[in-house]
Amino acid sequence: MCGYGCYILCRTNREMAVRHIIQSVVNLIGQNHETGTSRPRRPSGRRSSNNHPQQHHAGGSKHMYNIGIYARYSTADQAATSIEDQIRRCRNTIKSKGLLVSKEYVFQDKAISGSASVQSQRAGYNDLINAIKSKKINLLVVDEISRLSRNSSQVFGLKDLIREHQVRLITVDGIDSQAAEWEILVGLGGILAQEEIDNVRFLTVRGMVGQLERGYMLAAPAYGYRRVRVDAAGQPARNEEEVAGTLWEVSPVEADVVKNIYGQRASGTTLSKIARKLNQQKVLPPRPRDGSKSLWLGSTVSNIIRNPIYRGDFVYRGSASYRYSSKKAGLIADNKAQTFSRPHLRLVDDSLWHQCNKVKGYTGQKTRSDHLLAGLVTCGICGGNLSLTSPSHTSRVLYCSACASRKAVSPDLPAQTSGAGVDGVLELLGAVIKQVVADPDVLIAYRERLADKLKTDDMQAVTRLRKEIRIQEKAYQGILAQYISSGDDTLVDSISRLFTCLTTMKEECRALEQQILVTDPDNIRKQQEITTEEIIHQLLQDTQHLARLRPILKKLFPVIEFCGRTPKKACLFEIHMDIGVAVATATNSEEIEEHVITAQYTVQASHTRPTTWKIDRLCEIIA
Repeated sequence: MCGYGCYILCRTNREMAVRHIIQSVVNLIGQNHETGTSRPRRPSGRRSSNNHPQQHHAGGSKHMYNIGIYARYSTADQAATSIEDQIRRCRNTIKSKGLLVSKEYVFQDKAISGSASVQSQRAGYNDLINAIKSKKINLLVVDEISRLSRNSSQVFGLKDLIREHQVRLITVDGIDSQAAEWEILVGLGGILAQEEIDNVRFLTVRGMVGQLERGYMLAAPAYGYRRVRVDAAGQPARNEEEVAGTLWEVSPVEADVVKNIYGQRASGTTLSKIARKLNQQKVLPPRPRDGSKSLWLGSTVSNIIRNPIYRGDFVYRGSASYRYSSKKAGLIADNKAQTFSRPHLRLVDDSLWHQCNKVKGYTGQKTRSDHLLAGLVTCGICGGNLSLTSPSHTSRVLYCSACASRKAVSPDLPAQTSGAGVDGVLELLGAVIKQVVADPDVLIAYRERLADKLKTDDMQAVTRLRKEIRIQEKAYQGILAQYISSGDDTLVDSISRLFTCLTTMKEECRALEQQILVTDPDNIRKQQEITTEEIIHQLLQDTQHLARLRPILKKLFPVIEFCGRTPKKACLFEIHMDIGVAVATATNSEEIEEHVITAQYTVQASHTRPTTWKIDRLCEIIA
């Protein structure tokens, strides 16, 4: 008897099996329709899986649809013209089914994958989801299920969403959510889409490994090498058509720099001293990926020393970032590194390479600080996030590690070399909350903004517009029905004019709605009526107030910038505080209006113990 392993087919066979199942189901549905049979109906006491409006039969009135068309292509398998092709096929399907269109929306994503990992980057898909949830559309048309997603769990989630919001789904390749078996087809389509993206990943990796096995190289060359594109005979390719692969060859000038780095490191020179010497000698560093101006840093030197290519070995899938991303994606089988020998690229011998890479207890893994100020305070010189000294220190300090690294290798560069005590920064933030909230002008200005959102003139205008839209929609549907029944072409101009008028009015109505309010007016009144004392009490009611506010600290203080020290050695900060977040938090309601206050502050510790903190505001508050 076959074991479980017999069930695990190869990728191609699994894909063929799924396609065969889908085709069988489609054929079965077709046979059922031809013979007049279908799946038995569920008892009336149970909820049907198909909650969509039923298609009206011939002779009855037809349903008007707000249609959403979604199209997507990825550079991996399709041309840019695929978007237009998909939209055209969707419109042809709508026309062939005789569906009446009240409004059409087109959502599209260009040159982006359908995998779940990039969903946040798919603006068109996210707009489509919002349109479904807001009932902006009641019919979704796509070329095939894989256009929506190539992740099976995401497809199942979308299926539940359209069922919940009673949106009809039609695909060009034959799925219709008004058919009894539509959920089976969607589910199988999602499985097939997932299988296809897994297959693409498999074929891509196999192709890359194949190139390496044939002696070619991947990616941009490491420092010390240059790239040469060659033809099948190994000669430099004259054009794109002749390119068979990419080779690396040694760049003599950069190779000498690499050998010098290994020599210095073997003699005991620190990474920062090696980097400083290279900067002093004006040696060009490796170009950063973002194309910005760079210099030699200790980390740059470390990356060169740890790269096995300099001993003649190219390690594919050996980086920590690749291991992390593949583990996160669940690609355990693809998590193994492979080494390919490239003796012609060797720059140092094995003994020297291993001597420079002696393990000294550092694993290379960074641990993320769980301190509430972690990632919150930035450097006023380089813009990077400040780091915190070890928790083992008696008094922890915020400092700029990036500036410290640059200063170590290039003393002439401007850098933030001083730090700020953590206790002082925490004291400062509490004081800023008190000062900003207690300023009467700030709270008055915020309340005036809230009052603007309750203007009755705008509310009345929206009410009038909504009423007029209903009248125009009724007229539009009436003349459209007349055109369908009579075929009178003289009505086309009137239909077009009414449609344009409706579109303009709806856009105007949406703009007004956003201006006045999309949240509950009770929240506005609640935020208008809260007093200064109540806000301060709610935010700072105990000694652990900042720890309690941690989830919203980044929104409450969008900018906390450490600018350095004054001549009197006080720490100088520029702080932006959003009074809208403060009031919303204090009233336990949604943030309605952003109102950021900017000011500069100094904080300085006393010379006596116990330590007290002197906090001063240097400039007028800017709204």
